[in-house]
Amino acid sequence: MVRYISDHPGGDRVTVDADGHTSYDYVPGADGTTVALLAIAVALCGLGAVVLSGLFVYGRLRHRLRR
Repeated sequence: MVRYISDHPGGDRVTVDADGHTSYDYVPGADGTTVALLAIAVALCGLGAVVLSGLFVYGRLRHRLRR
């Protein structure tokens, strides 16, 4: 998700073909809504990773204390 945001800045793309002809094309980048939704998704994935790691450690400690 982070790579998608960084790889789609928008702007002009310059293409040079085999004959040496240069063409300029405007490439639209990721709009504000897309960036916001992807940022929320990244935050949720990070939060999920922290919660699941905490539950794993809690389970391991609880299992060890029961013995």
